[in-house]
Amino acid sequence: AKEYIKKYNINTLTIVPSLNNMLMNEFGKKVSNILGLKYVEFFEKTRNTLQKNMANYQHQRNNVEVSYRIKHQLVTRTMKVMLIDDMADSGSTLAFLGKELLANGADLVFPIALADSSVREVDND
Repeated sequence: AKEYIKKYNINTLTIVPSLNNMLMNEFGKKVSNILGLKYVEFFEKTRNTLQKNMANYQHQRNNVEVSYRIKHQLVTRTMKVMLIDDMADSGSTLAFLGKELLANGADLVFPIALADSSVREVDND
């Protein structure tokens, strides 16, 4: 991560928030401190998401759009943001929130998922 921070001049870190768990918030603060980045809580989660059970990407995207709210006043044009999610399944949360940051003034968004929970076919050969 440090090479990307230097290469792209990333200066801010944020996380995908959770309604039930403050662990990611604390994780984000610690990681930003270690990496020397400003920590900003750009998003509020307004309801739980259950994307794994949704039939397709459009349903997942619609669910994400009504489940998060951006705090517009915090985004500035000089921000190059590392966006961290604990678990990625379809990538729709990172994609939507990244687009929201860019639409609200962020200069660059670098999305990262700590784990991938999507189901993939395994080649046993």
